[in-house]
Amino acid sequence: MSETEAKAQGQKPKISKLAIASLVFGLLGPLSYLAIKIISSRSDIYLMSSWLGAIGLFSLGFAWIPGLLFGAASIGLIKHRRGRLTGKKYANTGLLISTVWVIFIFGCFGRDPAEKARIRLAKRIRCATNLHGLGIALQIYADDYDDQYPAAEKWCDALIEYGDSQYVSEKLFVCRSAGEGRCHYAMNPNLSPRSHPRLVLLFETKGGWNQVGGPEILTTENHKGKGCNVLFNDYHVEFVKTERLGELKWEVEEGEK
Repeated sequence: MSETEAKAQGQKPKISKLAIASLVFGLLGPLSYLAIKIISSRSDIYLMSSWLGAIGLFSLGFAWIPGLLFGAASIGLIKHRRGRLTGKKYANTGLLISTVWVIFIFGCFGRDPAEKARIRLAKRIRCATNLHGLGIALQIYADDYDDQYPAAEKWCDALIEYGDSQYVSEKLFVCRSAGEGRCHYAMNPNLSPRSHPRLVLLFETKGGWNQVGGPEILTTENHKGKGCNVLFNDYHVEFVKTERLGELKWEVEEGEK
C-alpha cells in the first residue's frame, strides 16, 4: 500500500520514531562539542556538575553510533511499511549528520575530540585545585604568623618548610598544562591577608621558583591562550579569560589596608 493509497483509505501515515531518534542522536555530537567549548572556558560552569560533563563527553564521542543505526533501521522500516510510515527525511538527515561527525572526529582531530576535551578540562581543573591548596596553606601560615604572608621572595620555600609534606608537596606548585619548571605560579607582593579580597594573590606564570611580580609575568600559554587560573585574596580560585585579565586588581589602593 502506497502513501497515496493509505490516505485514500483514511489512514494517516505515522512518523517513524527511529527516524526522529536518528536525527536527535546525530545532532547530539556537534551540540555537545559546542557545549564542551563553553564549559571548558568558564570555571564557574565546569566545576558545577561533573555528571553533566560526563554526559556531554559521552554524547560528543559516541552519539553518532545510534544516529547511524537508527537511521539505517528506520529507512528499511519505512520502505517495508509501504506508505504507512514516514520520516525518511529525518532519517536521511540523521544519517548525514552522523556520517559527517564521524569523519570530523577521526579525520580532522586525529584523536577522539572527547578525549582531547576531557584532558584539557582535567588539566585546567587540576591547576585550579593546586592553587586552592596553596591558598589554604597561605591562609594557615598567616594565621600562625601574626596575619602575615611569607616573605614574597621565598614564598615557595616557606610553604614547603612550614607545611606538612602530606598537604604541601611540590606537586601543588606544578601546572600539568605547562612545560618544564618546578613551579608555575607567582605571588603578588603588594598585599596582606587584610587587603582587599579581590586582589590577586597567586597567578599562573612560566616555570621557576619563588617567583614574584604582577601582570608583566602572568601567562595564558599554559591553557592555549584562553586565560589562566588566579587565586584571589579571599582564597577562591577563578579561571579568568584572556579578555578579562585587564580587570584584575593588583595593588592596594589609597585608604585600603
